[in-house]
Amino acid sequence: MLLAALALAQPRLAAAQTSRAAATIGQSADASISVTGSGASEYGESAIFRAAITVLEIARGAQALALLPGAGPVAPPPEGDLEYLLVRIRIAGVAGATSRIPYVAAAEHFTVYDARDSAYPLPRIHAPEPTLLGKSVYPNETREGWVPFLVARDHPRPYLFFVGGLWFQLFE
Repeated sequence: MLLAALALAQPRLAAAQTSRAAATIGQSADASISVTGSGASEYGESAIFRAAITVLEIARGAQALALLPGAGPVAPPPEGDLEYLLVRIRIAGVAGATSRIPYVAAAEHFTVYDARDSAYPLPRIHAPEPTLLGKSVYPNETREGWVPFLVARDHPRPYLFFVGGLWFQLFE
């Protein structure tokens, strides 16, 4: 079982905005994530999980709200000038890896940034099915699902940072 995924230092958003390094919707990017699972010692076993990460689809505002009723209790509308942003993400574990420690998707592994390089708060709602959060991905496996976020209604070009050191555009 996965005990932890070590987060890399989060680079400033400006680095993604000024370069062409951010992956676009539908474009895969390779990630290396340090994961720890149970093992022979009290510290467990560590491994590098390699995966291809792809943002497949986004839904914002009214479109996101339309997807949420089936996700559990009725989602309250976001406060202030925020709206929901749902992101459908695919994580494909690299084939041929020798480790059997999985990566487990967690909300804190994904961060959306505002135009001032500050992280948006995570919403307290359930993602619609299929959800990616809490799902284990082993080498040679692929999982995809929704991850919920909050963004400002007037923020047309948000970026997503993934703990594996990757940036993704969340706009067409």
